[in-house]
Amino acid sequence: MKKTELMGVQISDLTAKESLTKASGFLKKGSLNVIYYISKEVLLSAKETPELASLIAEADIVIPDSVDILNACGISGRSREKEIERNLFFKGFLKMLEREKSRIYIISDSEEKAENLAKSLDMIQEGLKTEGRYIAKAEEDPENIVNEINSVAPDVVFGILGSPLQERFITQKIKINAKIMVLVTPGMLNVREDGTINNSGLLNFLQTRIFKRQARKEQSRS
Repeated sequence: MKKTELMGVQISDLTAKESLTKASGFLKKGSLNVIYYISKEVLLSAKETPELASLIAEADIVIPDSVDILNACGISGRSREKEIERNLFFKGFLKMLEREKSRIYIISDSEEKAENLAKSLDMIQEGLKTEGRYIAKAEEDPENIVNEINSVAPDVVFGILGSPLQERFITQKIKINAKIMVLVTPGMLNVREDGTINNSGLLNFLQTRIFKRQARKEQSRS
């Protein structure tokens, strides 16, 4: 799999179609594979914390959650930008889960985020089979979360946990009785009715400015 490095993190260089093909293969396997969406905020943290990058490296696919990250990686092409802007892989993946009647489980570190994630999934794709959810504490032992997941044994786990718990949880993949775990970012919960991500807002504007400044510094060093 082709990858590109940004701020010490290896990011997958895959089209939405290529990612869907891999995800389809993951559903047929017996062991768990991790699809990890990376945000600008986590990339900036990983730049200062190498161990965070090493945790992310345990994921099988690392997908940018914004065009800003794609551009900073030097991956050009309007078609690739549109794939992220339109959330094409995520929408295609959820359609696949509905078609396969896959059983879904949600993990989060707050009831609000879990509810927002569930609503976002239902908004993007009707008919998904959600089997339950678990709310983890900020400093909770990942083993506890694993036990809760394994008591249900779903096909797919969707997670939205605060960093670095989210990244630490990737290393638990060999213990989890599921086929795929998808770890999403808070920005992905703000979706429009057509399933695209709404990146408007002051906070995103400020984060984007900081990220672009740091990305330019990285590019000038390379």
